[in-house]
Amino acid sequence: DAPAVRDALAVQRPDVVLVNLVDPGSNAAAVAAALEVAPTVGVLHLPGDAGAGEERAHLAGLYGAMAAVLTPAVGARDQLVADLRVSADRVHVVPNGVDVPGAPSGPAGNAVPRVGALGRLTAQKGLDVLIDAVRELTAGGVPVEVVVGGEGRDGDRLRAAAVGLPVTFC
Repeated sequence: DAPAVRDALAVQRPDVVLVNLVDPGSNAAAVAAALEVAPTVGVLHLPGDAGAGEERAHLAGLYGAMAAVLTPAVGARDQLVADLRVSADRVHVVPNGVDVPGAPSGPAGNAVPRVGALGRLTAQKGLDVLIDAVRELTAGGVPVEVVVGGEGRDGDRLRAAAVGLPVTFC
């Protein structure tokens, strides 16, 4: 229950509320509060634990009441449809990312493509996946450089994982 969130939203009289969701069980209280005030759209970043029994039924009710759910992860969409019985026409995959330029040097003119990532250095941001991708690319002879900006509780672990790779932390 999040009465302070509900009351703060109600004062603003929104036409729609967007709720950021790390995984299916995150921010359930905020979703419930938002649904009491206005049509609500969720942005679900990752699949994850949807609980069981009453907890799962509660989440299914919340997700089913949302106007739409957007996610960059096909797995999250599949989980919502299969596990929480959200109507497939209300869950939309919107990929993250950027278009890769046709010229291998990239728009900045670097001889080796340089990718920048900025965010909290925490597990949910997926920077470990980026480091693994750099490892695979360089092992396959594909040149790439990565510059990571940010701070967070997993910074030391990520820096250790990137040792020996063309990854710079700033």
